[in-house]
Amino acid sequence: MVRFPGRSLQFILILSFRFASMGWTKRMVLAAVLMLSSPIINMTIVEDASAQVISGYHDSFEMAALLSDAASSHPSIAWYSTAQELLGTRDIPGGRVIPILFVGNRTDERPWVMLIGSHHGDEPDSAEAVLSFALHLLDSYDAGDPMALRIVTSINIAILPVVNPYGLDMGTRVDENGDDPNRDYPFQPSSISSVSDGIPLTTAGAFTVHSLAAMYPFSIALSFHTGSQGIFYTWGAPGVGTETPDDICFSDVGRVLSASSGVHMIHGPANDFTYVSELEGAFDDHLYGSTFLPNMLYSMDMQLPWSTFTATVELHNNKGRDPPVLGNLDHLWDPSTDDGGALGRGARICYAACELASPWMEVETDLSGSILYLNGTVTGTASVPPVELTWDGTPVDPEIRWTSADLLPEMDFSISIDTSTMGEGNCNDHEIILEVWPDEGWNDLHDGAFPSIAPQSVLANSRSALMFRTGTGQAMTQQPGQVEHNASFEVRLYDEYVGAGDTGQVLIDIDLNGENASGVSISTVMGVWSSSVNYTIEEVEKLGGVLSFPTIMSEGAAKLIVDLRLENGVISWEGNVTIVPGVRILRNTLVVNRDDVLRVLVGVDGAQRTVPVIWGISRTQDAPWDGTGWSGGGDPWIVGPDVIISRGNGVSVLEVDLSDYGGAAYLRVCTYPGVSEDSIELHLEGEIELSRIPVFVEGDTLEFGPCLVMAFYDGPEILTPVFDRIEYTITLTAPDGTWTVIPLEWKSAEGMTVEERERLYELIVEE
Repeated sequence: MVRFPGRSLQFILILSFRFASMGWTKRMVLAAVLMLSSPIINMTIVEDASAQVISGYHDSFEMAALLSDAASSHPSIAWYSTAQELLGTRDIPGGRVIPILFVGNRTDERPWVMLIGSHHGDEPDSAEAVLSFALHLLDSYDAGDPMALRIVTSINIAILPVVNPYGLDMGTRVDENGDDPNRDYPFQPSSISSVSDGIPLTTAGAFTVHSLAAMYPFSIALSFHTGSQGIFYTWGAPGVGTETPDDICFSDVGRVLSASSGVHMIHGPANDFTYVSELEGAFDDHLYGSTFLPNMLYSMDMQLPWSTFTATVELHNNKGRDPPVLGNLDHLWDPSTDDGGALGRGARICYAACELASPWMEVETDLSGSILYLNGTVTGTASVPPVELTWDGTPVDPEIRWTSADLLPEMDFSISIDTSTMGEGNCNDHEIILEVWPDEGWNDLHDGAFPSIAPQSVLANSRSALMFRTGTGQAMTQQPGQVEHNASFEVRLYDEYVGAGDTGQVLIDIDLNGENASGVSISTVMGVWSSSVNYTIEEVEKLGGVLSFPTIMSEGAAKLIVDLRLENGVISWEGNVTIVPGVRILRNTLVVNRDDVLRVLVGVDGAQRTVPVIWGISRTQDAPWDGTGWSGGGDPWIVGPDVIISRGNGVSVLEVDLSDYGGAAYLRVCTYPGVSEDSIELHLEGEIELSRIPVFVEGDTLEFGPCLVMAFYDGPEILTPVFDRIEYTITLTAPDGTWTVIPLEWKSAEGMTVEERERLYELIVEE
């Protein structure tokens, strides 16, 4: 099983028969690439893992100690902090802290899930449910449970069992100041009342959750409660109706979470249920709606950069402490025997949320004579349409049956194909592609939604080719020495990560209030380096306020400055952008067959911007190259078609006839613009003779700059005994380890500009 991190949820299985030519399709992030000899992958549940989970009730100090110990015993997959240390949350009387356990790998780009307990201190079962899930997950990971292994290695989880530690220890709903943390969020803020001072984010709990949501792009965030029984998602605030733009996605997820609980739990928008509706200042609506409805916030500086699927999970009707109702995890995966009370229900819902954030496909293969058997399972998705399978372009319809293993909808399929009809001989390449498009309707426009716009959440958009990430800059400031102006403007930075040498975009909304303006200037500044662009007011109006700005050929943090040039002065806005290499992961697979046809698989995964990938081959390594091929003198390059990946992933299979090549041939694969030399590694896989690879290979790792030149073919007389296939993977990582996985989009090449070609040639000459 090969797992590529990401949130766009097309599944592809590529099986290569005989001398494989591995093809991919567009919009792929999760993939399994199996040879006919691949091992069988099975899923099992480790029932006895819960035996190590400490049950019963705990105060906030004990919870903090348990989480700290759990992180200490799992240093490679977990780490512990407190809100006070990590986020600057204010102190809480008695030395109490808000403990946070992170599970996963913060330096890897994965979907994020947040699990919250004890917004209300008189609902201790909510805290215990989140705590027991955390301990059970780590125990199951230690025991080798495949589901736990899958979750820990594919997503990041922020676990906060108690965000109101004072209330939990004292058994009160409110915090030490008498404020309700779940009425302290800035979306449709609460007015002054007996449980709110009317100023959002003054409680330690709400401040902590808000700060984490501003730090990480959570796909799913669940807040656990007791006092009723059900799963309630947005909308739940006054004045916004019932259904969100993401209602198709949210209703599916609510249904799956309800089913996963193992008991009957109602589910739907909170405003459909009188006793949980029209709540001011609640967690759910803020983490979902503040991104695209900033006018409903207490203050614009409380806007969040990402829209999250949120839900309030009410575990049961009781409040206070009641051990029989709290339950245990003895029969976690057999709720028909014992649903496990709050602990069992909560743990199953947590597991379901983690699986929904990152769906999975498992496949086993078996070749018996000429019959190839494919058996597999898709899990972690609310709905799965029929599998699409092709063998060399011929559709094959699988048999489909549904199960409920792990209490999540799964699709099991079993397919058999007679390979004897697919051709004979060593020169035949056969390609099997298995595709599943789960939850493909989540990005559809929803009639009756408020507001009437496209789906907004990270979760819904993770099932599509759309990038949905926004960043905000600092508040607009008056330039020193300037007079007070009536004019004003607001700026939204679309992408806080922009490729080196690429262009980013901002949306600017200008209100001149009677003043005259000549235009807008946008500058990107990093140290002594800068670039800028100017727009007239007429151009700003013509472009609808969507303006592009250039970056520079360096990577790191940069300042973005937007100036509104007025008749008698300038007012400015400042924000921050991170300039990153243009490509995060570049995968290439070379296949040379005995008929001397080269097939090259070139692809980019996780591109932060539109990236051309240009390639060519030549008899000599030093043949002149200008990004388009041969540029005068020497042996010419045979150049493949341009491959352009636009904000995400794309793959193309390219073919070149090498039959007239009697000597060495060289492949050059380039990306433009530049990539940091110290951030790339080349990993070689497959049976190859390292002496055939250039001398700069050290072991199985090669560090190189933006262009790779690699010998892959030494003539037919020695090709056959050396190897049948070379596979290698290029992995790029930012120096600080921070990356954003962007869902897929693929489009054909439209060519490079003259400036781009000139810059590419400069890079190659420098290299």
